Order: sequence, then structure tokens, then C-alpha cells
Amino acid sequence: LVSLTGEKTERGSELKWATASELNNEGFEIERSNNGSDWTKIGYVRGNGTSSELMHYTYTDATPSEGMNYYRLKQNDFDGQFEYSKTVSIEFKTEKDKITFSPNPVNDVLYVNASQELEDVVMQLMDANGKVLWTSKNLVSEIPFEAYSPGLYFLNVVSPSSSTVQKIIKK
Repeated sequence: LVSLTGEKTERGSELKWATASELNNEGFEIERSNNGSDWTKIGYVRGNGTSSELMHYTYTDATPSEGMNYYRLKQNDFDGQFEYSKTVSIEFKTEKDKITFSPNPVNDVLYVNASQELEDVVMQLMDANGKVLWTSKNLVSEIPFEAYSPGLYFLNVVSPSSSTVQKIIKK
């Protein structure tokens, strides 16, 4: 095994790996864990037996768990021998922390809608040069924009569980 990578995609967790050579490789069990110690087999990819060529493999976990997902491969030989790969991790967050802003572009008032009550939130509005124009230590539902000139702004919303930077255009 020369590489194992994992990437969050629209389809789920996409794992890719490659072998430089194979000797009696029956295949790969794909295992997932949510804590890094308790593993469950979630899939299988057949190996190429014996090969001296570079081989590429992929597997997509279409149903990753909420939070951190740890993945490893169990490479099995035809004779029963096996070996584990290194572990890769991919984090999946649901939309529960989602914050939306409208309208964008904005005229006079920007409306903020959070899909859940967020605590310990700090909001900052900055101009295109990074100068802080407005700050709130609470999540607000409306931000007045009538005093600002047309242009590009950045709204930074930080909570203990998430951080969002949104480009806002003032008409």
C-alpha cells in the first residue's frame, strides 16, 4: 500500500488508495469507526491477486456518520494473512449549524436565519480591507446596512461549534 486518502464529497466519504505491487491479494475490507477504536466493516473491494504494477482503488461511503469518521483498510491475502492500513479521518456536520443570510446583495437590512439556537456567538462585519465596522456578541436576526456604501463586505460568525465567513454585497 503506497497511499490512502479520504475526502468529503457530495456523495459521502470518498476513499482512494494505491498499491505498488500485490502478492496473493484477495481484497480490502473497508472499516469505519466513530471513535478510532471500535471498527465496523462497511464495504469490500476485490484485489488483483498478484501484480507488480501500480494499482488504484476507490470506495465511497455514501452514509457517513455525523461528526468524525475514521477509516482504515484491512488488506486480506488468499492464505488468511491480513494487514491494516493507516487511518484517515473525515468530518461530516449536518445542517444543524447552518446560518443563512438574505437578501444578498443587500439594500438596507440583512436578515440572519440560524437553523438552531446558537450560544456564545460573536458576529463581525468587515469591509473589503478587513476593517471591523460592526460587532455583536449575540446572534442577531437583522443587521442594518443603510449606512454602508455599495461594495463588498464580509460577515464573520463564530460560535464554539462552527465558524462561517459570508461575502455580502451592498447594492
